[in-house]
Amino acid sequence: MNIQSSSATTSPSSSTSQLSAAATPGPSSDCAGSNGTIYSSLFLNGLAGVVPSSAGLKFTKVCSTEQYGFNLALAYVSTFEACIELCASLNFWNQDRNCLGGAYKPIGGMPGNCWAHNVRNSMASTDFDSAVLIT
Repeated sequence: MNIQSSSATTSPSSSTSQLSAAATPGPSSDCAGSNGTIYSSLFLNGLAGVVPSSAGLKFTKVCSTEQYGFNLALAYVSTFEACIELCASLNFWNQDRNCLGGAYKPIGGMPGNCWAHNVRNSMASTDFDSAVLIT
């Protein structure tokens, strides 16, 4: 009797993932129609907790302007309002007014198209829309 043994060898498979451009809508902005308007953060509705009186949660939209300074946060978002909410969230959770504004670049890509800043500097730029904290 002849007995044969066999052994199978398996190697770990590897996979990669990427965000699909078709899976998410492209970034958008409501500028220039909203230039100079006041945006009130969704945090003001109280659903995330008690609204700290010291938190800066209202911003003025300034279209075709790049707000820049010391970066507090960077994110990839799909709307201008979502970018403003990034800055508002920093102020809400820290109960302060440290985020003075943000810059949104709709044509920007990953890893980020939204910058939250604690310095108020600005310059004209057709690639950016910005929001400035109302003091």
